[in-house]
Amino acid sequence: ATFGPRPQVLRPAAERWDLHGHWELLLTSEESWLDSLPQEPWSRSIRVPFAPQAIEGIATKVSAYELLWYRRRLRLPAEWCVPASQQSPVVYLHVDACDWECHFFLDRQIVG
Repeated sequence: ATFGPRPQVLRPAAERWDLHGHWELLLTSEESWLDSLPQEPWSRSIRVPFAPQAIEGIATKVSAYELLWYRRRLRLPAEWCVPASQQSPVVYLHVDACDWECHFFLDRQIVG
């Protein structure tokens, strides 16, 4: 068992995947969009769950006219992947905090 978002509640490890850790980070103007982002590795990284302003983040202030893009390669646990002939399990993405607005992409497709 692992600890969930509420440490007093134990959950089986297969039901929760902690995405804390280092993520690639790109700071762009507000006009940037997914198609304009570089495919090569980004030059900065941020430690999630820390805010960009935190020392553990990138220790810089982000203006209202800038966007932060986070990127990380993920490999789903085998038990979450099933053959196409079977019904796929439901996977939820839980975000504890978002400062203003956020969009989530999986394989360059918006999922939330």
